[in-house]
Amino acid sequence: MDIDEAVMEVNQTKLSKIIQDVQCASEAHLKVEVVQSSSKALVKSGGDLTSEEYERKFKQTELKYAQAKEQLSFYKKEVKAQVMLKRSTKKELQEAVKQVELEKMEKVRVLKGLDSFLEEHETKMKVFINDKNDLVGDWTRTTNEKDAVLRQQVNALKTKEEFLNDANKQIENYRQEVQEKDVSLVSLEKEVCSQWDEITALRQKVKLLTSQNNSLKADVEYLEEERSQRRKTKWYHRFVLWRRCGSSPSPQ
Repeated sequence: MDIDEAVMEVNQTKLSKIIQDVQCASEAHLKVEVVQSSSKALVKSGGDLTSEEYERKFKQTELKYAQAKEQLSFYKKEVKAQVMLKRSTKKELQEAVKQVELEKMEKVRVLKGLDSFLEEHETKMKVFINDKNDLVGDWTRTTNEKDAVLRQQVNALKTKEEFLNDANKQIENYRQEVQEKDVSLVSLEKEVCSQWDEITALRQKVKLLTSQNNSLKADVEYLEEERSQRRKTKWYHRFVLWRRCGSSPSPQ
């Protein structure tokens, strides 16, 4: 429904009322003419012109006619005001439509700019992802190499631990031998001194092996910590890539 139809629908009731009032006014005017004609006829025929009935009807009809003319004038002014309102409303709607079109064009321009920005950003992200994939590959190779070295050192540590256990067993055997020997005090002291010299040498050797063992343990812990840090770093970069690219990383 356009503006004209909307205004016509709003004023339909008032226009119907105007037509009805005009018809009433016409009928009232016709009645006045009839009364006047009847009065003239009575004058010609010698009738009574001062009849209260004709005078009262004449005044009532004349009053209704005047009221109808006054109401008709009021509705004419009302229709004119409605026409002016319709023109003003139509102009406001045209301005609103024009403003909406301008806003629509501005939004289209902004969306085109965003499309260009997203395309450029997507290209940069592809380059960034390729670089990070290469970096992750390098880190993976380095981690595998360090894992191999770590396994070798762990095996060497196990070998030294076995040797240390054997040395401890040998010391215990020497102690048992010292206790079991039933010799004289002098020979026993000499033998004990000799055994303790060997024990001292073994203790020095055990001390050296213990020191080496602690050093190897520290190296292993350092390598394990470094490997853990590298795995965390690799997983973090894959997580970042997943957040940016939308693909789920798979731990290795």
